[in-house]
Amino acid sequence: MRINALTENEQSRGFTHLIVLRYSSVTADNDFNVAATTTAINAIPLAAGDVINYPLAQVYCKTAPAGLTAPTCSVGVTGTAAALVASGTLATGRSLMSVGPAATAGGPFESDGSAKFLTVTLAATNNLNVATSGEVHVYVNISRAADLARVVG
Repeated sequence: MRINALTENEQSRGFTHLIVLRYSSVTADNDFNVAATTTAINAIPLAAGDVINYPLAQVYCKTAPAGLTAPTCSVGVTGTAAALVASGTLATGRSLMSVGPAATAGGPFESDGSAKFLTVTLAATNNLNVATSGEVHVYVNISRAADLARVVG
């Protein structure tokens, strides 16, 4: 898994970070290397006051995971797997968009200070480790409380 902070120019679509999950023949680099039908990957730690803003998240399937039966993906936070993007089918070129407000009614998700992560959940009806290819991009919009304090302070 790679996590990149997007450049100012790349942020024009409203997202601040890109998470790339991909198949690799190198076991240590293979995000699908799980002998189970589902895996929740803790992608980005969230500190107290960190906010996931609108647009909350978008999943873009660059290459569908070959070898998997009915592969899906959702994006959420610790304890709520689909808070940001509902579980949807992964197909090459398909995007899955935010479903609306996340953990708090009417607004973006804000970390409450307990140990939380932005999570990406991959699933299929067969074990994920039978995948032979695939690459999924997850875009999110995160405001870090520490960065906001520097701007205000």
